[in-house]
Amino acid sequence: MTPTPPNWTDVVTAIGSAATGLGIVALGIGAFLTRKQVQEVVKTRQTEMSVVYATRWSELVPARQFALGKDSGEILLVFQSARENKTSQYWEFLHYLDFFEDLGALCKQDSVSLDWIKQTYASPIASAWERWSEAILWLRETTHVPTAYEALEELAKKLANSGA
Repeated sequence: MTPTPPNWTDVVTAIGSAATGLGIVALGIGAFLTRKQVQEVVKTRQTEMSVVYATRWSELVPARQFALGKDSGEILLVFQSARENKTSQYWEFLHYLDFFEDLGALCKQDSVSLDWIKQTYASPIASAWERWSEAILWLRETTHVPTAYEALEELAKKLANSGA
């Protein structure tokens, strides 16, 4: 018995199935390549953020040196005086606190990962909150801005809860 040749519907179905299979393979390859590209973009962004924050961190030397060996009460007194007298030191203090506030806001928006922050600034953040919290609370009350440095506070708590 001779086999019957396939009819046109069988041929169209076979071609369609093959085209669908090739399309699925191409889609899988495209998804894989896209994923790799996204990973590279994330790494590049993290690297750029590292450079920006390393530069900013080195600019904060005066405020960082000021806080060494001082407790929160001592810092509060100097901070209050600097604000009252509108000294350049007051602006240095705000710049220092803004550094951590920005990190907290970026973390909150998922622009930088908590893991990256743990690896780079966990200890300085914990120290900043511990030493500057009284001054920040006073600033909130004095300026009537209850959310001042809230992202810093949240980040410090998040790091403490994560064991960093």
